[in-house]
Amino acid sequence: MDPEQKNPQTQPVTPFLMESPPGPETVINGRPRLYFGGVSYYGLHASPDLMKAGCDAWQRLGLGTATTRSGMGTAPIHLEVESAAARFFGVEDAAYMASGYLSNTAGVQALHAIGAFDAIFVDRQAHLCIGDAALSTGVPVHRFAHLDPDDLGAQLKQNLSSGQTPLVMSDGLFPTLGRIAPLPDYLEVLKPYGGLVWLDDAHPVGILGPNGRGTADYFGVTSERVFSGGTLSKAFGGFGGIVPGPADFLGRVRSGPVMIAASPTPSPVAAATFVGLELVAAHPEWRQQLWNNARALKDGLRRLGLEVDRTEVPIAAFSLESAETMHQVHSRLFERDIAIQYSHYPGAGADGVLRAVVFSTHTTDQIERLIDELGRLI
Repeated sequence: MDPEQKNPQTQPVTPFLMESPPGPETVINGRPRLYFGGVSYYGLHASPDLMKAGCDAWQRLGLGTATTRSGMGTAPIHLEVESAAARFFGVEDAAYMASGYLSNTAGVQALHAIGAFDAIFVDRQAHLCIGDAALSTGVPVHRFAHLDPDDLGAQLKQNLSSGQTPLVMSDGLFPTLGRIAPLPDYLEVLKPYGGLVWLDDAHPVGILGPNGRGTADYFGVTSERVFSGGTLSKAFGGFGGIVPGPADFLGRVRSGPVMIAASPTPSPVAAATFVGLELVAAHPEWRQQLWNNARALKDGLRRLGLEVDRTEVPIAAFSLESAETMHQVHSRLFERDIAIQYSHYPGAGADGVLRAVVFSTHTTDQIERLIDELGRLI
């Protein structure tokens, strides 16, 4: 494991108790706070439409099917989510499962079952779910330097035998610093090997690309060599994992252990998720507003002399001179009823980073208040 990939269980846990749905203003520890700490990118976790759909489904279908989908555990709403997801992603089919974390395992095991690759190459800062998915296949797993196509090429030459096919696994959007995997460069490096790419698109789906379909959409890549899994618990305001793709591949996903052995999402959750998918599909202007807010946040941070990228990714992470300083700034912002994250997640480095995430539903005044208060502290 990379030294920066500390086990989250070993990190100190501060009891930030969320007592309302995440939104621009969220009740934390008994007080309303201006909230830049989560990933409800369109504020749908507080949507009355999603809540009503969940309550109606609970009354109609109960909490869940109390069995797996391989038994007699498919409710109509699970199939509706899959149809809505396939429409959203513009593909033949989509498989809906218990969590986004499991979507990578389900998809990669399906590729392994058809003999699509012989070895896996993983970005050193990839999410823990990527590591678990890779190890579950039993094939050799190698790591390459973070976001580095050149090192990937070197690792391929060093570790592949003649005729072997590689699979590259990476986050599409790395959540700590908001950096996007260089998908076109990876595909170019893989050409001589006929290799494949698997992306954990948990964060990009719904927010990146002209259609909101994630990393490949962002780069304009349409390739049969690119596969992905994602979550519906962020941009879409729901819950559960999704694997979109060709129908024959999805058949393999559904016959694998994740979907055979794991219980499906509760029916009320699936119903809310369906509405979230439909709303995001119907409101592309939300995505444009999210990008506008991302630029406003990052422009403001740069005015303070902080180094942040210029992408439309709604995640802005930055470092100050020491861990002690970042802890103090984080605490003082919270005392002023502004919540951002002090993150020690993979990619944050030994001292961590301060991380602010903007929603489409934040106002200009709210963004400026964060910038003003932060400016007073640094």
